[in-house]
Amino acid sequence: MDLNPNPILRLRTVCLHAAFVVGAFALCGCAQAGSGSVVTQEEPMDRSPPKGDAGVEADRVAALVDSIAAKVAAEHPLKPAEPFQGPEFTPHDLEERVLALAGALRVPNQIQAEFVAQKFHVPLIDPQTGRSVGVRGVVVGGGSYSISVSSPYVDVSVRSVGVRALSEPGGACVLDYRRIVNGLKSMGYEGNAGPRFFEPQVEFYKSTGDFRVFLTLSVDSHDFPRCIKFVDYAVEGFGDV
Repeated sequence: MDLNPNPILRLRTVCLHAAFVVGAFALCGCAQAGSGSVVTQEEPMDRSPPKGDAGVEADRVAALVDSIAAKVAAEHPLKPAEPFQGPEFTPHDLEERVLALAGALRVPNQIQAEFVAQKFHVPLIDPQTGRSVGVRGVVVGGGSYSISVSSPYVDVSVRSVGVRALSEPGGACVLDYRRIVNGLKSMGYEGNAGPRFFEPQVEFYKSTGDFRVFLTLSVDSHDFPRCIKFVDYAVEGFGDV
């Protein structure tokens, strides 16, 4: 049974064990080197900890693992199990904020929790840790929303913003497809429908200098979309960037 679920600590433990084994083999090699004589009872065995090259190598490995663990922890901070509770929005409020972020994005480094929090007026920063967290809330008329900023790759400069909107059965559509699309087109966005054998999606994009802003809208139907279920924002470089 794995009593240590933290992968960083497991990595450090495994590497330290490996370094100790390297040191142990180095000692055995030293004991067997030379004239090939057998150690007698009159010759006391050296039971002191590994010294010399083996000890230095163990320290070097431990320092390297600590450095890697610190870098990974900084780039991929652990998020709390439960997201923050956000304010109550009307469908119109949420639509305005979705379009506000779409109109404001210009470069990749704008996809930060602080910037997204300002555009949506929601708490995305844990005041105790300073880390990015998700947020969820209620939509008036029957529905809910959730917003998160994530780093899907090791390169933390690559980020995305996900906005999920859920309409309860019989409730009003939380994100109206036609109003969002009209707003995006008025900002200069162009759209393409995704393949029919995938989940119904429409991708909108707009060039801003050396970058391109992408919005992927997951909708409720291929032929006659009415509601948007998920909006994913991304900014990527193109050309000689």
